[in-house]
Amino acid sequence: MRRWDSGCDRRHEGLCRTTRLRGPGVATLQGMNTLSLRQTITIRRNADDVFTLLTDIDRAPRWRADLVESTQTTEGPLRSGSVVREVSHVLGKRIVTESLVGVFRRPRQLSAVFLVGPMPVTREFTCVEWPTGTEVVYAVTAQLRGNWAMFRPYLHRYFRRTMAQSLLRLRVEAEAAPIEALVDAR
Repeated sequence: MRRWDSGCDRRHEGLCRTTRLRGPGVATLQGMNTLSLRQTITIRRNADDVFTLLTDIDRAPRWRADLVESTQTTEGPLRSGSVVREVSHVLGKRIVTESLVGVFRRPRQLSAVFLVGPMPVTREFTCVEWPTGTEVVYAVTAQLRGNWAMFRPYLHRYFRRTMAQSLLRLRVEAEAAPIEALVDAR
């Protein structure tokens, strides 16, 4: 017999908000409400060109499928510690977020975490250069809270589709742009 921390008499794993099972490999509400997605695409450009496009805040709405507007609220070039304000549409709802750039390693890695937004989200881009082009890995981890938690299946499909659309748009944008346009954006 399993022991329940909260005294909940339900016999399911992780479905009661106050229930926590003891022991390894146990599903909890926290585990169920973490949404992690990862998608990859190869772009026929070098890593520096792709990274330049990824970090161009003004051009982000052109390739990010959910993004309406994006502005950097801190002075200077984008770097670790920069803050970016974004307006997105998620499941028909207008979402305003502020993200803090955590990791900024040109031309390899960029990550940001929401400071302001409906839920804690971490977004990361990793670029790996190969002879055939640059592999871009787009990873998102979200901690679903409140009403967002009950929409987990819909959010999973939505984010998966939006991430795929964004990566396809990124590839079209990067491969169509002349190299000079990317260099000028640096």
